[in-house]
Amino acid sequence: MTADLLGLPVEVAESMLAKAGTEYTVTGYRSKKPYEDADSRRVVRVKRNDAGIYELTVCEFKTKL
Repeated sequence: MTADLLGLPVEVAESMLAKAGTEYTVTGYRSKKPYEDADSRRVVRVKRNDAGIYELTVCEFKTKL
């Protein structure tokens, strides 16, 4: 499932994990110079820890030009 979550909006990834009954955490990453007009938070990293909990790392992106 980890590869299926990469690149998805965080809301979609969270929905998929919740439907599967899977525990997860979300960590946001921001650049020192964040996008002022970011319109999407997307999954850039997925890791499953030893307890079986998925750890999602999300970043802001500008997807609408």
